[in-house]
Amino acid sequence: FVLARLENASLHPAPPADKPTWLRRVYLDMLGLPPKLHELDDFLADTSPHAKAKVVDRLLASPHYGERWARHWLDVARFAERDGVEMDYDRKNAWGYRDFVIRSLNHDMPFDQFVRLQLAGDQLEPDDPWSVVATGFLVAGVENRIQTRKDFVQQRYDKLDDFTSTTGTALLGLTIGCARCHDHKYDPIGQDEYYRFTAAFAATVSATRLLKTSAG
Repeated sequence: FVLARLENASLHPAPPADKPTWLRRVYLDMLGLPPKLHELDDFLADTSPHAKAKVVDRLLASPHYGERWARHWLDVARFAERDGVEMDYDRKNAWGYRDFVIRSLNHDMPFDQFVRLQLAGDQLEPDDPWSVVATGFLVAGVENRIQTRKDFVQQRYDKLDDFTSTTGTALLGLTIGCARCHDHKYDPIGQDEYYRFTAAFAATVSATRLLKTSAG
């Protein structure tokens, strides 16, 4: 379809990239860094028809692949290693969730499993430390450690709203947080649905646990 439109406009696709350009692009896409000089030399010397496929397979097998691509999901999951808010304390154990995401990408975990573990890994596989760590997705948001008894209920609902809004944005592609207060005429999620959704997290609390995970 794209080619037909181009031809109708008397346009032509750009020619294939030369080997140095292609290699630089694939390295930047997959690892976020350009190739080293010896890697470029090796690629230029490889005249086999599978030269490009071999490069892609090698980059997918690199531990740096997960490090590069985990950044995208960690942004969606609003991951941070500090609490934010006024006191902004360090989160000394936040790295565990970060490493779960990197590990999942490097081990080619199926996406449906990746999602389930982040929403309920501690319930589905309570004896697997990495599955428990995966639920860091829910509690990766802002944490206000300065609160009075009077503020507790309000901040508890703020946290539930954070769980709901992040899950909606990350997994449904919907910004559903507005429904906490009011309906939008043309939004697919109304207040009734919002509070049913939020009720799924009603028993969820954040806590620190000592876990022993295997490396890699």
